[in-house]
Amino acid sequence: MLSTSLLLLCLSSTLWGFPGQLVNSADCSPNTCTCKTSAGLTPLLRSWNCQIGDHFYTTNRDEQLNSIGKGYVVEANMGFIGTVAGYGGCIGMVQIYRLVSPTANDHFYTTSYDEMLNMLKTYNLEGTMGYCMSAPGCGLVPLHRFWNPSISDHFYTSDQVEKDAFLQNGAWKYQGIQCYVWESTDVRSC
Repeated sequence: MLSTSLLLLCLSSTLWGFPGQLVNSADCSPNTCTCKTSAGLTPLLRSWNCQIGDHFYTTNRDEQLNSIGKGYVVEANMGFIGTVAGYGGCIGMVQIYRLVSPTANDHFYTTSYDEMLNMLKTYNLEGTMGYCMSAPGCGLVPLHRFWNPSISDHFYTSDQVEKDAFLQNGAWKYQGIQCYVWESTDVRSC
């Protein structure tokens, strides 16, 4: 049985206990927050293929390494995502759908079910890649999405400096925050 006093959610500066109890984040100590374990987190790996103009994201290191033979170059990790729904007791997790367009050579990732359904007109669904948070919170960073219509590529980053550089580049159109990912597996200091 979950205790109301122990079930606190590290989702923002305002936290909710159950049932409907508003809790101040200052009361969220390492011993009471439920988003406190790194078990179930995996790196969000990014690769780039300049020949076809495609950024590719995966949680599977072998898949990323295999993509090298297809012209991809390994780039930076984009934080960490959950491997199971409800990771660490965190409420507000959403799945990340992974789609690919065989004609545009573009991988597309979304947390929106409706957007995923709409993209099925021109993209193929490859499945659920993992889980991220729908709102900012303890140990989380935004995952930003960009679109480049001239090369038909979607680009995602959790790096603020990289985001700012892409905002300055007129080729890339900012599409907003996709979701929030864990900055590291060290979530004990939430």
